[in-house]
Amino acid sequence: VLSAPRFVLVGDPQQLPATVISRDAAALMLTRSLFQRLQEAQVGATMLALQYRMHPAIRAFPSKHFYHDQLQDAQQAGTSRAWHADPRFAPLG
Repeated sequence: VLSAPRFVLVGDPQQLPATVISRDAAALMLTRSLFQRLQEAQVGATMLALQYRMHPAIRAFPSKHFYHDQLQDAQQAGTSRAWHADPRFAPLG
């Protein structure tokens, strides 16, 4: 990474941080993720806002509470499986 002209990291800074038990590691500020340190250093980042895995009703909560309503659903997100048509598996609400 140090000699590369460019590198790409893929991850989610909103996910839970690592559990650090060592006081020595905590003193070295290793309780902060690499993503958090890069954000604090104002390194540019791009949010991938189009999601394909969650049903729209499930996606709504994390989008609102963690991503400032920026998550969007792909056209077929959450509705492309046969069991989604079964009312026993419909989202609550």
